[in-house]
Amino acid sequence: MKLINLNTSVKALQKISLVILLGVSFFSSFSVCMAQVHKPSKHRHHEAHVHGSAKLSIGFDGLSGKVIFEAAAQGIIGFEHKAKTDLEKKQAEDRLKELVSIFPSMIVFDSNLSCQFKQEKIEQIFEKTNESEVKNKKEPRHGEHSEISATFFVNCQKAILGSKLRLDFTKMKNLNDIDVTVLVGDLQKSVELKRTPITIDLK
Repeated sequence: MKLINLNTSVKALQKISLVILLGVSFFSSFSVCMAQVHKPSKHRHHEAHVHGSAKLSIGFDGLSGKVIFEAAAQGIIGFEHKAKTDLEKKQAEDRLKELVSIFPSMIVFDSNLSCQFKQEKIEQIFEKTNESEVKNKKEPRHGEHSEISATFFVNCQKAILGSKLRLDFTKMKNLNDIDVTVLVGDLQKSVELKRTPITIDLK
């Protein structure tokens, strides 16, 4: 009969338990972090669906972060209804690919932090039709509102707290105003980004 070393088994179980606890702790705190950073902006309620406006939420827990970008689809793909023709489908696909491609160049962390972006998801979200708006004949397709929602993970080699964050969305020609919220640990900052780049001190 093969004897089992109980001391070794207990130590192994303790290590496994510690890893599980650390993992649960990280994801719990990260979820709370993003829940706080993704609250409605104090500047303006974008739920009213304002063309040319967007919302940018950046949350970090340690070296890992998440970026959520939301904007009226009109300003990103050129229309808000569901793409029907081949031309519309290609236009929407190309514009979304372009957004993913240029996104890291619009949110710039200090180079010495070695931050890397990874796309989580990007989608077009359609709002429910408001019957009172549908009756308004002055604007075609009125009521077919939709938004583009893009989520990215960010991993850095060094903590971003105490560094500077540069935001430059001038490549997005159809966006005039972006409400930005940044949450890094206990530090929270809210700014309004217009057509010119800005730099945020994360301290």
